[in-house]
Amino acid sequence: MVCKAILAIIAALAICCVGCTRGPLPHEQVLEYYQPGVKRADLLGAEPDPDFIQSVDRPAKGWRSVENDPLSICERAAGVEDRMDVTVAHVDMVPVFRFAYASDMMPGLYHDYLFFDSQGGLITYERQFVD
Repeated sequence: MVCKAILAIIAALAICCVGCTRGPLPHEQVLEYYQPGVKRADLLGAEPDPDFIQSVDRPAKGWRSVENDPLSICERAAGVEDRMDVTVAHVDMVPVFRFAYASDMMPGLYHDYLFFDSQGGLITYERQFVD
């Protein structure tokens, strides 16, 4: 009798746990596309929307030569070069909307910084929580 009660409790807990699982949200799914080497055009399309995406090419004097960097794009690129010992030729800052569950009631925004080499291949990315 006690064994049946324990099995019933375990079954009830298992059902509750299965009900709590979820797949990745859209803002989490986009991270699956950020694989090293993937081409910029494959990630952002042939002609990314300049009103939506902030794009910066590497300055001739390097990323650290930029003084006015309100979104920290150049500073981040310099950091990637230092950490990974690579040359970042191009950076795109893409806003990614964060979708919240109904219980959160607070959608928000991330900035994804995509760092590309001279051939247009993705080196790495960084995600910044904005709001």
